[in-house]
Amino acid sequence: MYIFNHQSARRLYPLIFVCASFFFTTACIAEQRQDNDIAKQGDPQRWYQEKDTPEAYFATLKKEAYAVYQEAIVACKIVAASDKKQCIKEAKKQLVEDLAAAKNNTENFR
Repeated sequence: MYIFNHQSARRLYPLIFVCASFFFTTACIAEQRQDNDIAKQGDPQRWYQEKDTPEAYFATLKKEAYAVYQEAIVACKIVAASDKKQCIKEAKKQLVEDLAAAKNNTENFR
């Protein structure tokens, strides 16, 4: 029967440390390679910098408003034929309201 003693466990500490260091180093190198691969693809640096301007904020709100409108139009296609025109009309009305709200929010930016 094997009895666990602390002296044999202490002998394993250097091995555990070496293994952990190896795996950590390997993970870091893999991450650096991935970052380099992304940079090699030719992405301009400006793609990774946030635009903190009223125009960029408005563009984001506008994009979101049109996305909601597209989802509403898709939902309207499922609705019965008699209610389809009303559904599209309401979606268009909501789009106009969202764009007006986006314009007001942009004016109050910062």
